[in-house]
Amino acid sequence: MARITYPGDVLVDQLAEFLDDGYLICAHCGQRAKPHMMYSAVAMSGDPGAALTGRAPERHPRYQLSVVVCAGCGSESLFVRRGGVEQGAFTLTDWHRRLYPVGRATRSFPNTTEGHVKAYHEACAVLELSPAASACMSRRCLQGILAEQGYRQKNLVQQIDAVLREPDNRKSLPASVHDAVDAIRHFGNFGAHPITDVTTLQLIEVEAGEADWCIDVVEELMDHYYERPAKLQAKRAAANAKLQSGGKPFLKS
Repeated sequence: MARITYPGDVLVDQLAEFLDDGYLICAHCGQRAKPHMMYSAVAMSGDPGAALTGRAPERHPRYQLSVVVCAGCGSESLFVRRGGVEQGAFTLTDWHRRLYPVGRATRSFPNTTEGHVKAYHEACAVLELSPAASACMSRRCLQGILAEQGYRQKNLVQQIDAVLREPDNRKSLPASVHDAVDAIRHFGNFGAHPITDVTTLQLIEVEAGEADWCIDVVEELMDHYYERPAKLQAKRAAANAKLQSGGKPFLKS
């Protein structure tokens, strides 16, 4: 592959669909930044018999492979697109997709229960291959998180109702997380497919973006219930250590 340095090459513009106006959302680290550099090559396929039979050649499909290097973490992502080429430029793109890495970038949740993190990683890994399977794993993760927080109703919809109606202000969700969790009940036509202990792992068709939203909600809940309290506890411990060294009373819980 020929080395192409970003910016300033037409092939970068041809990859605009992937880069969102020049920015790449890295599937390794999740950062949104302009690529550090890009390597790209184009291969052509067509009708090998056209020249022998005199048939007029049709628009030959071409395949562009591009390796994009994230400016944030330095990791590489591989993209492929298929389309026609006119005067050296891609036209009428048929499809394009990321080949590597597969799935959505995952975040680190060191203080979250291992089983929830495993289900979360599985939901991210299959997001592009099967949104329905990804949403299935997200539902499993949501059900486990809510059960661990004391919402042990017999199905996920009832668990969500319970957490949204939580009367204890100390346990209630922040407004933004509350609204995001509420939306989950309307994804994948849950009303027509009640999510019970038996059916939680069934595949239910979801609309574009719904499986991705489910993962967002899982991340928000793991942050809210596990990561933020752990960080606050660590800060409190550090503050109390300083107070103790100065002979002052500890912070109140």
